[in-house]
Amino acid sequence: NGKDPVMQVRSFIKVSLSLIFHIAALSIVFFAYLSIAQWYFFHRPILGVDFFNTATYSKFFSDYFHILPYGFKYFWYAGSPIAEDILITWFVAYSYFARIFPLVESIKIASLFFFALLALFVYLASFRLSKNQFLSALITVLVILSANMYGSLVWGGSLPYFANQLLLPAVLWLIISYLQSGNRSWYFAAILAIGFSFLGHLASAGAFIFSGAAL
Repeated sequence: NGKDPVMQVRSFIKVSLSLIFHIAALSIVFFAYLSIAQWYFFHRPILGVDFFNTATYSKFFSDYFHILPYGFKYFWYAGSPIAEDILITWFVAYSYFARIFPLVESIKIASLFFFALLALFVYLASFRLSKNQFLSALITVLVILSANMYGSLVWGGSLPYFANQLLLPAVLWLIISYLQSGNRSWYFAAILAIGFSFLGHLASAGAFIFSGAAL
């Protein structure tokens, strides 16, 4: 086929080593993540001041799902149209898990899934910049073990705020990918992710995600 066999072998070895290094680096990340995940999932009593608020909304949307915010909210000692609740995006996302797993476990599983996505996007963004798997793993582990990341999950703060955090590294990864490749698909994907973040949690989207992307 006209290609140099030596170059093909070198390319194969390079790709294979890169894949092995990625697996090793992500294994390090996984074990750091697992320490938080196991503590959170098996802790008694349940951690997080917002846990049952999210469970209530998840139950509602799993029982009465509509593409548009249609319906009447019957809980919290009152009643009001669900359309009055603007920021329901993450509650709807949690409700998909509630359709598969028992309600209490579904909130934990969904939260840990979103936390895993946060870690993955931190790794991807770090690798885009550093091109070093183990430096990216180190940065990701430091983020995972930071109480600023999981504090809203296990203590004060809302679970939509916690879940929305994953969009910051996701947006940074998309923008870095656009700047490095020039492919506008990354750019438009970043715009969609920023827009989704505002639907998820206005405060975190404005304070961190949009400002971080702008910088």
